[in-house]
Amino acid sequence: MKITPVNNWLHVELKTKQQEQDRVVLLPDDYRTAENPYSIVRIITSSTNYSAGDTLIVPTHTIQDIDVNGETIHLVLQNHVLAVVE
Repeated sequence: MKITPVNNWLHVELKTKQQEQDRVVLLPDDYRTAENPYSIVRIITSSTNYSAGDTLIVPTHTIQDIDVNGETIHLVLQNHVLAVVE
């Protein structure tokens, strides 16, 4: 599937840290893990100043997760980019 973002949106891929080891820990049902306020993402498609493969830092809460034909895509507005990682 090809996604072409418009109106200053960027199609990004989340960069995740490798999981250490699977551990079983019992937690209350309403427990939420502390979310990092910033995420590192990689550009997949951009119609703006960034190129595919660029690595960016964005606020985590600004990443929009959208289900398209059973696949989750991640979009972020160009205005929310804090820095380019080189």
